Amino acid sequence: MSAIHDFGTGFNAAATDTATATSASSGQDSPPLRPLKEVESRHSHHSRSRASSHSSTDTDPLEPLEHALTPDLETEAEHVAREPITYTRTGTSIGSTASRPPDYEVVFEPDDPENPKNWPLWYRGWTIFVVSLSTWIVVLYSTSYTASIPGLVEEYHSSRVIATLGVTTYLLGLAAGSLIVAPMSELYGRQYVYLGCFTVSSLLIIPCALAKSLTTLIVVRFFGALFGAALIANSPGTVVDISDEEYRALAMSFYSIAPLNGPVTGPIIGGFVYQYLGWRWTNWIVLIIAGVGIALMFTLRETYAPTILQRKAARIRKETDDPRWWCRYDEKVSKVHLIKLNLSRPFVLSFTEPILWFFNLW
Repeated sequence: MSAIHDFGTGFNAAATDTATATSASSGQDSPPLRPLKEVESRHSHHSRSRASSHSSTDTDPLEPLEHALTPDLETEAEHVAREPITYTRTGTSIGSTASRPPDYEVVFEPDDPENPKNWPLWYRGWTIFVVSLSTWIVVLYSTSYTASIPGLVEEYHSSRVIATLGVTTYLLGLAAGSLIVAPMSELYGRQYVYLGCFTVSSLLIIPCALAKSLTTLIVVRFFGALFGAALIANSPGTVVDISDEEYRALAMSFYSIAPLNGPVTGPIIGGFVYQYLGWRWTNWIVLIIAGVGIALMFTLRETYAPTILQRKAARIRKETDDPRWWCRYDEKVSKVHLIKLNLSRPFVLSFTEPILWFFNLW
């Protein structure tokens, strides 16, 4: 070990003498070669300095080029996180963080009680039950009419074909209402649409029960179905609003039990009612059941997340008197444009989605 040490010392001394001699012979001031240990010490010192701070004045000449070619990933990530983002819902621009402070965006917190997915399990189950029952009532009324057709033919002295139009117009009303009335939930929320449309649809049962002509009965049933379609079209959305992805299929299965059995139970209930009470009571019985459904509907809360966040942002702005609070679902387009979009979407999907081709043919 002493030999190696002496060799290193002699080598460093020889290198220093050689550098001094070369400088003297060339007449130029060249920096002397430093001992090996000192060079290593300075190199490690510069490495630590670069890791802790970029302000060191004694750096490697290639360091600026190295920094230029090496991206600062943390800085880039922060820059991307602050980029203005334009959110899109139903094809419309609904705001961006470019003109709104991100610190004032209203969102659902992890355990936010206003988030429908954080509601108690029993209340979410109750919500599914109520919307399922209400949808069943609307579907029930479509087929309970068939049991009263013989009575209609006898009382109005009409043909069976004409009397059957009451079923046809009701189904046409359900189809039209899914395009016209159901999309209103994107503007006013599901709860208002449920209560308003269900109430109007139920009240239109009264003219059917008191109809003096078959024409009145057929026409009024169309408009009753027009409003009742809001429940059929929006109730699956309510199930999605309140259920987690893991249990969504199970929740949808429980919800579907009542609506899918509506066409089956309608003729059964209508047949017994017509046999013992007459055809007009097939309407009165449905009206009574619908009244129960409307009363239960008042126990539900809004489940549509965009509407909840919009109301929450408006409430915070009012409470704090600070207009900077906002949510990503604040609309910046006219309601007319949104209605046109919702009316055209089903037709676009019907001609562009192959799976809908087969379903429509079926």
